[in-house]
Amino acid sequence: MDGSTAKRVRELLRQVPSYAYFCWARQEANDDAGLAPIPMPRKLSIGLAFGEPGFGFGEFTFVQDLEGQVYIDTECTSRKTLQRMLSRLLESAIFDTDQDPERHRKYNANRGRRCARSCAVCFPPEAAPNG
Repeated sequence: MDGSTAKRVRELLRQVPSYAYFCWARQEANDDAGLAPIPMPRKLSIGLAFGEPGFGFGEFTFVQDLEGQVYIDTECTSRKTLQRMLSRLLESAIFDTDQDPERHRKYNANRGRRCARSCAVCFPPEAAPNG
């Protein structure tokens, strides 16, 4: 690659947005489910797509077998990069414990749940009726 091509590639990589999200999942059925109420899949695979300015983009593949061992295809990137992308995914996630009312509402809507009266986000103490 000549100097001007390398420069254009570096410039393109700087324009890659930051992101991390699950892009696919696959489950291989376990025919020998036994008495388990929810049969453990023979193999569970999840893809995590990622991008970062200056780095580029890629996909990690996580596979868990029936014994619970996890295998990770990192496309030959480092553990540090994998940790950084997982952190990015966690930073963008909405948790059940989020205290921001809008994020809390989104979580409840997505998960199909409603909070009890004891939820300080949905029923803040200052909004409680006197009595």
